[in-house]
Amino acid sequence: ALAASASQAQLRQLPSGEFWAPDRLQRHLQRQAYFGSGGTPVALQVAMDREGGAQQAAVNALGGAVSYLTTALLDKAVLPVARFAALPPAGASAAQYTAAHASAAERRGGA
Repeated sequence: ALAASASQAQLRQLPSGEFWAPDRLQRHLQRQAYFGSGGTPVALQVAMDREGGAQQAAVNALGGAVSYLTTALLDKAVLPVARFAALPPAGASAAQYTAAHASAAERRGGA
């Protein structure tokens, strides 16, 4: 049934104002308390704290995703899962990135 409906799915383009800036995204995440008392997931907080064009674009895209999930009333089901991870930097091997990510997750007490 899902495969049949997926072929008929229509995507709507988000208006540019729906790709939230880091400050708006942070306020929304805090106000909705998706992550409980644990605060913002580390990978997500690091992305929002960094400067630069690529980071800004990534946070804006996440803002668009959160905005869309909120509009679709799926935000409270999806975001509390809190499965965020940074992509490996250009030039890093998958093995290097996986080892560094696993080490950071152990220090935090989880994945």
